[in-house]
Amino acid sequence: MRLIGTVDTQKEAFLFYSFLMKEGIRSTYEPFEDPEANKERVRIWIYDEDEIDQAITFLDQFKEDPKAPQFADLDLPEAPPKPPDLIAEQQKQEEQEHQEQIARPAHGHVRFRGAPPLKKKRPYPFTIGLIFICIVLYLVNGMQQVQIIRDDGKLGIQLGMTPIQQKLMFDYPESRKEINAFLQKYSIKSAKELEDLPADQFAQFKKASEIPTWQGVLPIFINWIKKSPDPEKESGPMFQEIKEGQVWRLFTPCLLHGGLLHIMFNMIWAWILLRPLEERLSFLQLILLIVIIAVAANVAQYLVSGPMFLGFSGVVCGLVGFIWVRQKKAPWEGYPLNRSTLIFVLVFVLSMFLIEIITLASNLIFDKQISVSIANTAHIVGGLTGALLALLPLFARRPK
Repeated sequence: MRLIGTVDTQKEAFLFYSFLMKEGIRSTYEPFEDPEANKERVRIWIYDEDEIDQAITFLDQFKEDPKAPQFADLDLPEAPPKPPDLIAEQQKQEEQEHQEQIARPAHGHVRFRGAPPLKKKRPYPFTIGLIFICIVLYLVNGMQQVQIIRDDGKLGIQLGMTPIQQKLMFDYPESRKEINAFLQKYSIKSAKELEDLPADQFAQFKKASEIPTWQGVLPIFINWIKKSPDPEKESGPMFQEIKEGQVWRLFTPCLLHGGLLHIMFNMIWAWILLRPLEERLSFLQLILLIVIIAVAANVAQYLVSGPMFLGFSGVVCGLVGFIWVRQKKAPWEGYPLNRSTLIFVLVFVLSMFLIEIITLASNLIFDKQISVSIANTAHIVGGLTGALLALLPLFARRPK
């Protein structure tokens, strides 16, 4: 293997690598920090010694005019090449020499030869931190549910919200507030106790439950199709808590989860998708990407179905969409998303969407009130948002 020269960016290196691949010349490249230029550059390596001269000629032509016809309309591979074996072997040897130097006695002057040892792989603080927050919130919410069941029975969970949900869900409607207060005031623990209430107390509960509450355009659409005598009954004030300054609610529903399988599924995907993003984007880029996807997915889901939704799956779909588009737009960034993963996510989203369509059809045709807790709007809008953000230069891979 022989080093033949350098280029300024990984994009140029990837294009030249693709050209050499077309010419049948096996090559690879390696980013490095150039202390003289004070920026990252890229070394070009050729495997076969017999092809060195030809590759150098091509590299000179590429540097002179990268937009020349011979370098245009290349069949780009899906991912950049692996780092050259020579580099990895050299780094391993240098690290071993460094360890040997540390182990030597301190007497005498010893000059260290070679580069400093490689840093250990990043521990992914952002990815681990976000997963930790989701798990902690899930456990706290679970403990609050247990306490509510102990104090107020299962009805308190079915009709009310836990304290953490009251603070972090997209909205905390007035009807939910009144129902929570009613259940606590009269210590109602079951549907049977609710039915046996005195008439005046039951009237209070009915009044609380009939407070106009935004439940999304979907119930309004169903009522309109059914020609309901009161199609406006499902409408109500929107963005109540957010209008009062609780803007964190635009994001925080994605941090909450409803069950063990729910959080396990989402956190596994978060671990798979966030690590390659954390390797390639700065902290601010990553925060901005996730917040925009989450807010877009959450607002869309709220408009369609109201505030009772939670989970990280909308962001997961957004990250898949982002990585897929970056693979097409900037394959030299090397995002690892294979075709089978993309197909799995698409099948999952389409399956969940099909279930919701069947449920909607059952409600319309058979007049059965069947509901499923699937945030399909968040999945679709999250995926589209991630794909659109991937087109922006703002989210290009940061220099090392």
